[in-house]
Amino acid sequence: MEFALELLLVIGMIGGGAIPSISKFLEDKSIGWSFRCTVVESLMNTKKEKQYNEVCIDIIIKELEKYYVNSYTFNGILIKALCEMEGKKASKLIEQAVIEDEVDFEYVTLDQIEKLIGYKINKL
Repeated sequence: MEFALELLLVIGMIGGGAIPSISKFLEDKSIGWSFRCTVVESLMNTKKEKQYNEVCIDIIIKELEKYYVNSYTFNGILIKALCEMEGKKASKLIEQAVIEDEVDFEYVTLDQIEKLIGYKINKL
C-alpha cells in the first residue's frame, strides 16, 4: 500500500496530465481493487483543477457502469467519489446500483447519494 501513497503524491505533482495514464489502471481487472480505489482517489484529487473535473467524473462513471460485476465495496467508493466531485449526471446510474443492492454503505451514505441526485430513492 506504500506504493499507492507514492502514486497519489506523484499524480498530485503531475496534475491533470496524468489522467489518461492512471485511468487505464481502472480498466485493468488484474490489479487488485484496493489499488484501483487509490486510482479513484487520485482522480478525486484532480477536482482542485476544475478543467479536469468533468473528465474524471466521466472516467468514474464508465467504471460504475459495470456495477453489476464490480464488488459492492468498489461501487461504494466510486459513488462516494461522484458525490464529492458533484457528478450529478450519474444520478440514474447511481440510483440503479442502489436499488439493485450493489453499493457498500460503509463508504457512502444514502443521505450523501440523495443529496447529490436531489431526490429520495425508493427502494422497494
